Amino acid sequence: MNFLKKIGISNKTVQDMLKRYEPSVINNAMLDEKKIVEVVFYLKKNGLTCIEELMLYDLTFLFLGKDKIEELLEKNGSISENIAKINEDVKYIDELKEM
Repeated sequence: MNFLKKIGISNKTVQDMLKRYEPSVINNAMLDEKKIVEVVFYLKKNGLTCIEELMLYDLTFLFLGKDKIEELLEKNGSISENIAKINEDVKYIDELKEM
């Protein structure tokens, strides 16, 4: 999970993720390193400020990939509106995934 530190994710968040998630989830994240990095940069570029909170809440959301996440963010409003809602409450991603 060192690749996350290289893109600005704190050591504490990485350690908390290692404690929180099953080894299979961590392994999948490491196998999909490129996809995760692309999604993190995409979300940050679009104004997401709570990326570490998101990773601790639902790391598997990032496994969807940039294109699928972009599609979800375009539903029910604009990307910027949905990013703002996630910044307000990270649990909003659950609603996005159900749409």
